[in-house]
Amino acid sequence: MKAGLYARISQDEHGTEKGVQRQLEDARAVAEARGWEVVGEWADNDVSAYSGATRPGYQALMESAAAGEFDRIVVYMTSRLWRSRRERAEAMDLLADRRISVAAVSGPELELASASGRMVAGILGEFDTAESAIKGERVARAALQRAQEGRASGPVLYGWRREPVLDDEGRQVSFRDVEDEDQADIVRELVDRIIAGESMKGIGEDFNRRGVPVPSGRAGVKWRAGTVRKLALRPANIAKRVHHGLKRDRLGRRAPRHSGPCVDACIIGDAAWPPIIEEERHREVVALLTNNSRRTTIATNNRVHLLTYGIGRCGVCGADLRVKSWRYHRKRTGQTVQRTL
Repeated sequence: MKAGLYARISQDEHGTEKGVQRQLEDARAVAEARGWEVVGEWADNDVSAYSGATRPGYQALMESAAAGEFDRIVVYMTSRLWRSRRERAEAMDLLADRRISVAAVSGPELELASASGRMVAGILGEFDTAESAIKGERVARAALQRAQEGRASGPVLYGWRREPVLDDEGRQVSFRDVEDEDQADIVRELVDRIIAGESMKGIGEDFNRRGVPVPSGRAGVKWRAGTVRKLALRPANIAKRVHHGLKRDRLGRRAPRHSGPCVDACIIGDAAWPPIIEEERHREVVALLTNNSRRTTIATNNRVHLLTYGIGRCGVCGADLRVKSWRYHRKRTGQTVQRTL
């Protein structure tokens, strides 16, 4: 009997990989005790299975399973393999077809070629999915509370720097964000230049010539018009806290997570950090950048053949109607499909 081992840890802030190493050690012990030959080990460190993020280790494991390289998959718990229903269903079909079972260090062995084995796997999988969903609700509620209290969430924003808050014994108990003078000056400069009539593209090109570091801090990334626009529109500039979970469109409907910069629809209150832009200047630059009459983009490529080209307008905001195209890959057929809407 041949076995493939898989391990996964959702969070590993320091990148030590100790969690996946422990799981693999336990999986090796199970394989050795049962006399199975270990033909491969796969792992995904600091990757959630519920979020839908790409898991290279898992994908390689499934490819090896499809190739028939082993008869057993050994994991610490079945939740290390799957959290989402779709992914679990796809994998169960594949493993059942190849007559590959799943053995858990802390759990039962699932014979997926049998109806009862698939039933048990489905029941356990629903518990795993529910556990992740409940945890996600708790995390979202905690994030909302931080937003309501005006506290920062995640990395420090461009324009500020983070300082520790210490107790009487010198231990860090919290942090505060204070103005970073150099970065704040860049934000104030781009706002002033936009109000003065300069193009965002030109501002970005000037920052690149001057060697101004980009907000992401990543090497090789350059300033672009979208970067300038995003910084100029941030409510954080006037010390307003936003919460994207509360974002709504102009009709009051919940907007998609990636529906563009939040201007004022998702402001939840005052922030705990100091403002770097005067509120009057902020309102002025927001009014300029959200004015649809300033749009200069001309539809190109697949947009020009539409009958509504240059005619169609949104009935809510008056913006030009545009086409969105996207590509996706079908796992079952191996086809790459392009859709246009």
